[in-house]
Amino acid sequence: MRKIMYYAIILTSIIIIFLGYFHYEDKLATIAADAEDIELELPSEPFQEEEVESQYELGGLLEEVAKQNEEEEEFLLMVIGSSAVSSTEEDSSMPQLLLPQFKTLLPTQNVALTVIDVQEATSSEVLANNYIEKVIKNNPDLLVIEPFLLNDYDQLSIEDSLENLETVMSELTEELSDTLIVLSPPHPLEDDKYLRFTDKMKAFAIEQKYLYADHWEAWPAKANELPKEKWHSIWTDYLMDFFVN
Repeated sequence: MRKIMYYAIILTSIIIIFLGYFHYEDKLATIAADAEDIELELPSEPFQEEEVESQYELGGLLEEVAKQNEEEEEFLLMVIGSSAVSSTEEDSSMPQLLLPQFKTLLPTQNVALTVIDVQEATSSEVLANNYIEKVIKNNPDLLVIEPFLLNDYDQLSIEDSLENLETVMSELTEELSDTLIVLSPPHPLEDDKYLRFTDKMKAFAIEQKYLYADHWEAWPAKANELPKEKWHSIWTDYLMDFFVN
């Protein structure tokens, strides 16, 4: 009798362990599925921004591209670049600061934002990893490109970087003929190589007649002492002036 009770206890324990294991696995699967759902929802509504009263009036380049696409229900603003485009808290980053301004100036359209942060990828890696195809697939109305300067300057030659930029712009202008494309450098750095690299990039962009929003003109002398939130604020203000004036 004792042996029967002993084996019964062992069998019951094994059953409980298995039931607990399967319950745990099922719980993990549910958590993973929920996380995946959240990740998919984030790009469409990353945060609930407060409605702002814009200091700007619709005009300039933004008005032109808005009129060109006024029959479309959605206006897509896209930003692509190195981690410089998102190097602070999400709601303080340049793209997220632009979004409420655009929504205020374009009240008849559903303004959406997509940000592609290539992180540490150089322009060569951007081309090799189909980032440009992702941009083309999204077909934005207005595209801001940080031309991967922060990643290129200490990994590629300026010649290779400019050649890559020309390839990027050639593909985009061919496939996105109705998209307003604007190049804009990342924040300044006290690095001679970086400064020379950026100067040559700007000269090349002007020579090729690319739109180049050089927000460095608006930076104070000791830019590196500013908090990152201020970097993005200066960048945003300059871009808004560039778009509407």
